[in-house]
Amino acid sequence: MGLRVRAGLLGGAGVAVIFGASGAAAYAVTVSYSTVGQFNTGGHVYDNQASIGVGSVNFASTGTWTDNNQNVPSGWIGSEGRMVKSNGALCATTGMLYMPGAGSGWNVATNTICGHGYYFSQGKSAGWNGNGYNYYYTFRTPNLYL
Repeated sequence: MGLRVRAGLLGGAGVAVIFGASGAAAYAVTVSYSTVGQFNTGGHVYDNQASIGVGSVNFASTGTWTDNNQNVPSGWIGSEGRMVKSNGALCATTGMLYMPGAGSGWNVATNTICGHGYYFSQGKSAGWNGNGYNYYYTFRTPNLYL
């Protein structure tokens, strides 16, 4: 099922309403965001950000996009969503997934949790440098209880 997220940001936390692909199902979710990071590789400036959501749907996501919203070719941007326990143990990851078509940004999410407890999201981003990829972590989100 494809998910669409509508979120409002308020001081690093927000509330999102997530709709199913048909728009019929809606879920209430509290979302916490990391600070936006920035990196330069292959002559392009990119931004990245992690988020974590709890509620009727739990997720950790990573978004990576060009700083000026300029389109880049397929595969030039990669994102890895990572759900991490508060003690630093990796709970779940999407693995690095690369943008399948030309565009200016790419967001991926995992919805796996490893039992109740405090979690944060700290994702990874990739940017094409002309010969391969350079990898960068996002800043981490505040902890949320799942």
